[in-house]
Amino acid sequence: MKINKLYIYKDKGKKGIGADKLQLTENKGIEGDRFARGGDRQVSIIDRRLLNAIEKNPDRFGVCAGRIKSNIVTEGCRVAGLRTGDRLVIGDAVLEITDEIRPCVDDCPVAEDGIACQIKYGTLFAKVVKSGEIHENDTFEIRIKTQQ
Repeated sequence: MKINKLYIYKDKGKKGIGADKLQLTENKGIEGDRFARGGDRQVSIIDRRLLNAIEKNPDRFGVCAGRIKSNIVTEGCRVAGLRTGDRLVIGDAVLEITDEIRPCVDDCPVAEDGIACQIKYGTLFAKVVKSGEIHENDTFEIRIKTQQ
């Protein structure tokens, strides 16, 4: 499992900026990111396979296809299988999954049709529990909550 891409979001309403590395700060988030203010949603994570599916057929994913803003794109990790309390160890940094489900938006035709949203269950939020620098192509380890 590895990090495929990294993004930082500096300004509201603007696209993410691709980065070779990110500095994660314990109990805060990503240095320079507009969401680096603590709380349970400091970092967002998505799997490359889901991102590829969204890019190939955005209509299938409703309004969120254009609204996805993830900081870490993973490769080889089934993100949807992770749960609250699981941890990702990336070099010296440690992230803890805090929220498994991205909330649906009211104006989404997928939600209105009662279709199970893959974005909702395929993106996660995490908090930084140990500071460190992470890089594109870094490998990482998953520590399931019961194994910690």
